Amino acid sequence: MIEIIKNGRYMFAWKMTAIAFIFGLCLPCYAADTGGTAVNFRGRVVDKNPCTINNDNQIIVPFGNVLKKNADGEKIQKNLNVSVKCTDLNTNDKLKMQITGSSSFSEYILDTSMKDMGIVFYNNDDLIELNTWFNLPDPAESLILTASPVILDKNSTASGDFNATATLLVSIQ
Repeated sequence: MIEIIKNGRYMFAWKMTAIAFIFGLCLPCYAADTGGTAVNFRGRVVDKNPCTINNDNQIIVPFGNVLKKNADGEKIQKNLNVSVKCTDLNTNDKLKMQITGSSSFSEYILDTSMKDMGIVFYNNDDLIELNTWFNLPDPAESLILTASPVILDKNSTASGDFNATATLLVSIQ
C-alpha cells in the first residue's frame, strides 16, 4: 500500500499512516491525564495603590557608633516610626506587613554589609521573622517597630561602617 515516487519520497498514504500511528501513541497519554481541579482567582482592581508607607519616603535608621559588646540584638535599639495610610478599605479588611530583605544567618536577622553582623526587628517586643507576613493593629496608621544590631562572632567581625537595606510591604487581607 505504500508507493514510492520517482524522487524516493513516500506517498501521501504513508504520511497518513504515520500520523495515525503517532496519534494512537498519544491517545493513552491523554486518557491518563484527564483528572483536574478547579482554580479560583480573587483580587481587587484599583486605580492606584490604596496604601502608602511613611508617605512614600525612605526610612533611615542611624545607629551611629556601635560597640561590638553591645550588638546583641537587644541592648541597642532604634525605633522606626512607620505610618501606614490606606484608602478605600472595606470594614472587614485587615492589614498585614512584611519586612523583606536578605537573610543568610537566620530567618530573623537582616544581612548587613559587614561580615557576621545583622539587624533584628521587633514589633511590640516580639521578634519579627523576615520575609513573613505579620498582622498590623487596627487601626494601623501609626506603628512603632524596633531595630537592633546583632554581631554573631564578635572576634571575627572587623570594625568599620555597615549598612543594610530592607523593604516594608503592606497587604490588604
